[in-house]
Amino acid sequence: MKIIILGAGQVGGTLAENLAGERNDITVIDIDGERLRELGDRLDIGTVLGMGCYPWVLKEAGAEDADMLIAVTNSDEVNMVACQVAYTLFRTPTKIARIRTAHYTSRADKLFNENAIPIDVIISPEQVVTDYIKRLIGLPGDTVQMKAGLLHINGEPVQVEDGGVFSETKEPQGPEGRYPRCSNDPVGEGGVCEKERLIETLPGGVRHSTLNIQDGLDLDDTKVFTVPEGHFFFIGDNRDNSTDSRVAQTSFGVGMVPFENLIGRADRIMFSSAGRSMLFFWTWRGDRFFKAID
Repeated sequence: MKIIILGAGQVGGTLAENLAGERNDITVIDIDGERLRELGDRLDIGTVLGMGCYPWVLKEAGAEDADMLIAVTNSDEVNMVACQVAYTLFRTPTKIARIRTAHYTSRADKLFNENAIPIDVIISPEQVVTDYIKRLIGLPGDTVQMKAGLLHINGEPVQVEDGGVFSETKEPQGPEGRYPRCSNDPVGEGGVCEKERLIETLPGGVRHSTLNIQDGLDLDDTKVFTVPEGHFFFIGDNRDNSTDSRVAQTSFGVGMVPFENLIGRADRIMFSSAGRSMLFFWTWRGDRFFKAID
């Protein structure tokens, strides 16, 4: 896939590094020549020095036959104009932009479409913090711990009440075709897989359902995690089957999530990840673009 990345900062550089490793044809545009030289020396990519929203710069970067433009500079306006130019002059099929300002994201449904500013996917770290507040349980400086299966935030246990029984069919799930774990195992394929459902109330009153397979598993009792500056702590609803922030990335978990990795909310599957986390948007799968969630 031929991809143009606008912005050679932390986000753009990380994207370039990971996408280049997937045998994509990557070109990075930036106004900072030193950043481009550093990336070019380290990675097998092309670089173009210039303002990424200028037509001649995009053309030099290969926009005439690019499959995707990813605009992740620190300027919302430059990112938006670049997507507009790429679409209008070069008909770039997929355009992704980092839009951080709430003045724009709050009107995204009217602003970002083919009849206005043609952006297909918005990367908005600030908005996802609001949209996923039910999953986000640890802010910078907070402490998080599991004790006997009960979540503790800043030393205090959250409120939990019985939510009945969760039932699903025991059948292969996900890209790896794994069978769900059940509280009532052994259950044969096609049988009813049951789990205990609990209603958890977080500080501030946010309520959501969690699932428990059995007591006494490894992640039911953890150390005290202190969330570092610039990071967040996420925890899965299926507590006994979620490699979330309780599990370090070195052990193939999510670990503490950097602010820069928060990318958007899930009301539509814009991209499906072949990697271990949807937060890593360089692992998105092109064959799953734009599939609606029922």
